[in-house]
Amino acid sequence: MRVQAALPEGAELIEYVRYESFDPAMPEGQRWGHPRYSAFRLGRTGDPVWVDLGQAAPIEQLLQHWRVEVGRPGAENTGAPPARQLYAALLARVLPEGETHSLLIAPDGALRLLPWAALSNTQGQLLLDLYQVSLLDTGRDLLRMAEHPAPRDPVLIVANPAYDDTVQ
Repeated sequence: MRVQAALPEGAELIEYVRYESFDPAMPEGQRWGHPRYSAFRLGRTGDPVWVDLGQAAPIEQLLQHWRVEVGRPGAENTGAPPARQLYAALLARVLPEGETHSLLIAPDGALRLLPWAALSNTQGQLLLDLYQVSLLDTGRDLLRMAEHPAPRDPVLIVANPAYDDTVQ
């Protein structure tokens, strides 16, 4: 509840988790499942929305493919198939509908390497053109940001100092 209250107006938090499922009823050696990604979205009101994104390996392979493609000299990112596929895999079912203008994204695992703002939707629009995108280590970072009070003194800006050694 405190994280939800700390969300700025018009912002949504999307937090990703990479995990391995555990089933104690399975025989020894088969209790741990394949790594998976899940996401939850939290707005200023309402309940969190949880989404299972599937096994981690295909998502991470797609991420690696996109990073190679974008890294090629002269490569154009906007609307590239890997950028759209990552958008579909990671955001299409998670993004809010309505008056959201800011996304606070807390990625996990290999998703920390993803330049989120450069993903493009099915119309070729970059996430950066649709939302203000900010990255967090975790949604709890919002609580630490809220704890810092505003400075009491005005800001002092010193510009263009004269570093002349001569004393006059």
